[in-house]
Amino acid sequence: MGIINWNSIFYTLFNFYNLINNHLAVLPTGINKLSELRVLDLEDNRLTKLPINIGNLTQLKYLNLSDNELTTLPEDVGNFTQLQELYLSENQLVTLPESICKLTRLQVLDLSFNQLIVLPENIGDLSLLKDIELGNNQLTSLPDSIESLKMIGRLDLSNNCLTTLPKGLSKLPQLRELVLISNPIKSKELRKIQHWLPDCEVVF
Repeated sequence: MGIINWNSIFYTLFNFYNLINNHLAVLPTGINKLSELRVLDLEDNRLTKLPINIGNLTQLKYLNLSDNELTTLPEDVGNFTQLQELYLSENQLVTLPESICKLTRLQVLDLSFNQLIVLPENIGDLSLLKDIELGNNQLTSLPDSIESLKMIGRLDLSNNCLTTLPKGLSKLPQLRELVLISNPIKSKELRKIQHWLPDCEVVF
């Protein structure tokens, strides 16, 4: 009878990891071996970056990195192709990797309270998104591909630097709430946006 590798079994079966509020500056060694991990909650730590091999967690469905000190994300976040919810609020992100657009099963994306200036051009590839939180950033424009987010129900753009929005927003049939509070959008432009979206509550 062979020796049982309990370490291997642990890594295979472990699918939930909660490390909320642990003052972590780096992730625990071996976390990349949790190949069956479905839920990873790292909210309220001190993470400044993620390890490159974080992309090995290909079965993740829920990832919470809110309230950390992240300035960038590694390209291999694009490996999280099963991910449905991604929370990145209250970090220091200025840009996002293009690979984030590979997360085509994503339904919730929270990027609020960062320092984002632009969004990836292919953000529209996230066609299953229902809720995207972009409030309290430094966005000056939105990519035209946003018109492909046909499932989006709520779009929060409050406290940014937007002066205009793409007309493609009128092609979002499920959009019911558009939050534009504290943007330098002129009244004429706001009226135009309301005309584009007669069935949507535009909050400004």
